[in-house]
Amino acid sequence: MLSKWRKLSEGWRIFWAGVLFTSVIIPLVFYLYGKISVPIPGTCVMIYGKEYNLSLDDVKKDSPVRVVVHAVRFPPGVESLDDAWLPLTFSNDLPKKGQKTFTIFAHNKGDNVDENIRISIHFARSAIVSIDIDHEDRVSVVEGGACGASFVVLEIKRLSPGERQTVELLSKVDSVDSVTVWSERLGNIDDVYIFDLIYEL
Repeated sequence: MLSKWRKLSEGWRIFWAGVLFTSVIIPLVFYLYGKISVPIPGTCVMIYGKEYNLSLDDVKKDSPVRVVVHAVRFPPGVESLDDAWLPLTFSNDLPKKGQKTFTIFAHNKGDNVDENIRISIHFARSAIVSIDIDHEDRVSVVEGGACGASFVVLEIKRLSPGERQTVELLSKVDSVDSVTVWSERLGNIDDVYIFDLIYEL
C-alpha cells in the first residue's frame, strides 16, 4: 500500500489526503468535541414548596425569620445548592392547614432566546387547588391544572436571556412526584431543582 502511495503523483496525493481529512478526521473531531464540550447554559427551572412553621401574627411582629432549605432533587452532576441563586419569596396569605404552596420559577441563564418551554409537573394523586400566573401573556396552562387535577403542563412562549417567570401553585399534596422540562431549542432540560423552603422563627 505504501509503495502504491509513493507512485502517485503529488496532485493525487493531495486529492486523497483531502478525501481522508474530510470523510474521517473532521467527523472524528466533531464527535470528540461533542463528548467533552461543556453544555451551553440555557433555561433553569426551580420548583420549591413553602412550609410555614409560624403564624401571620408572628410575621406581623417583624421577628427575624429563619429559612431552612430541604433539597429534594438536583440536576445531574450537582450535589448542593451552594452555587445556586435561590428566589426566596414570602406569601402574604399563608396556606390553610393541609395545603402547601409551590413556586415554579423559570430562569433563562443563557445568551439565546428559549421558546415553547414546557414544564410538566405531576403529583401522586389529586392535588391542585389553584394556579396563579404572573404574566398570562407569556405563560399558560396547556394541559391539566384544573382544581382537583393531579398534574399540570405549563408553556412559556418565549424566555429571553436573563428573563424570569414565576407561577404559584396551591396544592393539597405536600410533595411533587415528577417534573419534566422541554424547550424547542434545547430539547429535554435537566437543569431542574426541587426543594422545600421552611420558614420558622
